[in-house]
Amino acid sequence: MKRPLPVIAAALLAVALVLLVLAWREIGSLREEVAALKKGQAAAKPPSSSRFGPATSKTEVAASSKPKAADKSRVEPAEEKDKDSMSGMAALVGAGKGQIEKRRKARVALLTQRLKLRPEQTAALEKHAETYSEKVKAAFERMGKDAARPPDLGILMDWTSGRFDLPIKDLLDTEQAKLFSDFDAEDRSNRIENLVNAELAELHGQGTIQLSPEQKDKVFEALTGILAAEDAMGDAYFADDAGFSARIDESLARRREALKSIFDASQLQDYVRVLEEDRALIKGTFPSSHEAAKGK
Repeated sequence: MKRPLPVIAAALLAVALVLLVLAWREIGSLREEVAALKKGQAAAKPPSSSRFGPATSKTEVAASSKPKAADKSRVEPAEEKDKDSMSGMAALVGAGKGQIEKRRKARVALLTQRLKLRPEQTAALEKHAETYSEKVKAAFERMGKDAARPPDLGILMDWTSGRFDLPIKDLLDTEQAKLFSDFDAEDRSNRIENLVNAELAELHGQGTIQLSPEQKDKVFEALTGILAAEDAMGDAYFADDAGFSARIDESLARRREALKSIFDASQLQDYVRVLEEDRALIKGTFPSSHEAAKGK
């Protein structure tokens, strides 16, 4: 059981986070559905987005920090922004729960075809998939109730990157295991690429971080290396313990260090701000029980 590090680069508002990384390369039948949903939500997408929640636009930030007398009526109250954030999470949770059954069936069908599963193997896989789907539903329920914890972040990461954590290897014979080895390598590569593209999409959403083609290539390479290494860390990263925040900080520090030589001074300053916002959102949305008990 291996999952990528918790850095999700996509908008939560109006299910953009789910839709951004839902384009599984191995399940073409879902692509038309994704395109239709994206088209329907395009008008609702905010001008800027963060990895773990709907972000306030840069114009809103400027207005709220230095409102002019004539513009005071246009400044959004803090409670209104909180409502926007809550509605963004509600949209994500609702969209995720609505997709669980479809994605479960698609995954089982894909594995059955690619691994040449026998009927009894498919039946066993169905049971595992149903159990996993219930686990995902429970995580979405906790997120909707503002009761999520670090392990739920791991589940959300799996969901947004197109991963299904199923004990498929226990069902396979020798020949099928060989097929799965190739499939798993391809699946992991696609998952990491999805996450890298998601982080690049977040950067693109920041109006002041406009990357040149050369910068994009370098950033893609750097993030791919980071995410590949973090993907190998396993479930321990999402443990609900006293070290969760420290692990988050280390993750964000790796990104800052890797990209500082690629960005100019202005881009780096804005990127550091993005990382700090992500850190606050992670801690606020997925606090460890240890930190929650201490009121951190």
